[in-house]
Amino acid sequence: EEENGTANILNSKDLSALPILPGLIETGVRALKIEGRNKSVNYVATTVAVYRAAIDRYCANPAGYVPEDWWFEELDKLDHRPYTTGFYGGEQTLQAVFNPKQAAAYRVVALVREICDDGFLILDVKNPFDCGDVFSVLTHQGARTGRESVMIQSCFDCNNVPLRRAVTNRLVRVMASVPLAPGDILRKEGTMP
Repeated sequence: EEENGTANILNSKDLSALPILPGLIETGVRALKIEGRNKSVNYVATTVAVYRAAIDRYCANPAGYVPEDWWFEELDKLDHRPYTTGFYGGEQTLQAVFNPKQAAAYRVVALVREICDDGFLILDVKNPFDCGDVFSVLTHQGARTGRESVMIQSCFDCNNVPLRRAVTNRLVRVMASVPLAPGDILRKEGTMP
């Protein structure tokens, strides 16, 4: 709708509610919608983990709420348009019509499907990787989000044949340098081949 000769275009940037979270919660909001339509599992899991940490921080100490740097760092790793706090603080000038989408700084490499009795993990490979590669871990537990690295020490196909390289859309058996859990996501910085 035009007002005073200016049009306010909605959805031209992605909303970041982290800086304004206390104000939103204090209005009585009981649920936040995270845009997940046509988004990757990495996008949804990362966003949920970050906002869960932020909400827990606010609830534990409303007067002392300060957004953590790592929350913003994790969200910046995702495919997204530039972030804004939107119209909440009267920031209409931040709503530009054409904003290029920023490429994700990290790509999902594999999802942990299960833990075998012998300690090996079954990974669902989403992007190729080499035995010996090191990844960051996004866990469903939230506490380790982006904070821990894991190295794939050995890799085998489902017939127990050693692999030097795991390829996309395959299940592989691996031994990792740290304990992982089903649902954990392995990510690597940069674009994938």
